[in-house]
Amino acid sequence: MSLFTQLKNNIIQDQKVANFVMGEVSGYMDNLADDGLVNSPNYEDWDCLFEDIKAIKVFPHTMPHPPSLYQDILIENLVGEFESSRSNDYYSQTLKDYGINLADYEEGE
Repeated sequence: MSLFTQLKNNIIQDQKVANFVMGEVSGYMDNLADDGLVNSPNYEDWDCLFEDIKAIKVFPHTMPHPPSLYQDILIENLVGEFESSRSNDYYSQTLKDYGINLADYEEGE
């Protein structure tokens, strides 16, 4: 199952993916903080998601949150990045920084 499909289905496959998602969530939280929205319900939801991912001890792990908590922003933004990562130097490097090789998560493994 592809990495995008796993994330879309609330599955955090391994620690590398957890670290990657936490990095993305943290970046989004930073944007909210920059906009002065630290006390907003949206920020609190993202903080809860970050802490829940941080607490995962066993992988693969299915997140208990409904995909709607983060799918519209996180997952939909990432689909294009995953699909274009081979040609997108920035995201390709980001995935490498987290030790993620998309081929390791392809269907038919």
